[in-house]
Amino acid sequence: QLVDVAKELERIAKELDKARKFLAGLDSKLSNEGFIARAPEAVVAAEREKAQKTRDLIASLEQSENAMKKL
Repeated sequence: QLVDVAKELERIAKELDKARKFLAGLDSKLSNEGFIARAPEAVVAAEREKAQKTRDLIASLEQSENAMKKL
């Protein structure tokens, strides 16, 4: 089965954009001293975990994008 490279690159670009915006929001929240001071440690830890998973997703998507561009 053949993959439409242009459509796949477009899909990856949209997903990357969405993930980067989500990560920016998480980073903003985690850099807010008020949030860190008031939120329970479990909530802060969960937000940090979400941020790390999002960074991993972005790295994976970037690898896929680079691989698709080589086709």
